[in-house]
Order: sequence, then C-alpha cells, then structure tokens
Amino acid sequence: MNEMICHCFEVSRDEIEKAIREKGLKTVEEVGEATNAGTGCGGCQDRIQEILDEINANLAYFDMNNSDGTFRILENIFRYIQDNSSFCRLLLSERGDVTFQKRVMDLCQGRYMEQWLSSPRDIDPETAEYLYLYLVNGSIGVVQNWLRTEMEKTPSEMAELLLRFINQGMSAFA
Repeated sequence: MNEMICHCFEVSRDEIEKAIREKGLKTVEEVGEATNAGTGCGGCQDRIQEILDEINANLAYFDMNNSDGTFRILENIFRYIQDNSSFCRLLLSERGDVTFQKRVMDLCQGRYMEQWLSSPRDIDPETAEYLYLYLVNGSIGVVQNWLRTEMEKTPSEMAELLLRFINQGMSAFA
C-alpha cells in the first residue's frame, strides 16, 4: 500500500520518493516546492525528513568512486542475495516483480547520473543514461544468472567480477 504522507495535499510516499530521485532533492523545503508536501499545516515535515534521511543513508553507501567501499557493498549485496536466495529468485525471475526491479534501478539512478555527469569524464547526459541502463540491467542479469547456477561462486568472487565489469565499462569514458 502506498503510504499517504501529506494529507493536506494528498501526497504519497511514492510521489515524494519519485521527486527526490528525479530532482535530487535534499531538504524538506525542496520536497515542498516540488510536491507541495509539508507546505500546508506542516504536520508531515518530520515524516518527509525521515524519508530523506532514509534514502540518503541507503544511497550514501553506494559511492562508485571508492573501489574498496564499492567492493564491500557489492559483497554484502551478494551475501544478502545468497542468504535470501528463494525470495530473490522469485523477485528477479522472469515472472518476478518488475516493479521491484524498476524501483531498485530508480533509487540508484539519480545518484549515479549526478556523479557521472559531474566527474571529469567526457560523457553527455544521454550517453550517461545509456551507460547507467547498460550497467544496471547487466548487473541484474549477472545476479539472475548467479541464482540460476545455484550460486557456484562466492559472494566475494561475484563482487569482484561485477566490479571488474563496471570499472572496465566506465574506463572507456576516462
């Protein structure tokens, strides 16, 4: 169920998350300007801040400029997938929840696109979008294949493999 955050203007959590993701919003005031949430009685401003904090805390771990940190993150993701393989197989199968897969992609997109476009790489926004989609869809394909092959490689081996794919793909724009 989509949680209603701002009752004054009937703004849902999904609408707020989408605005944060697409516009890179960082403050309650920016969310209010983009969605009107929190600009009526103000009673939902703490909840909006909680959403901002939650999203930023989750995304703060994903810093593609730090290879060691990224390796650890990927390794933990693969461990989580391994520990919850039945559930992950269901979500990521051909008959799985496409909405879940899209939500994961959307949560990361704004952060990565912003980093790539502000980096010294010579890459335009359209090419960055293609690169992002290529890397994310490829990464999901890698995870799906790992699950199909009964996770023969360890989470560390998979993290190293995926990080190598990501870094070599990005090095073409260095």
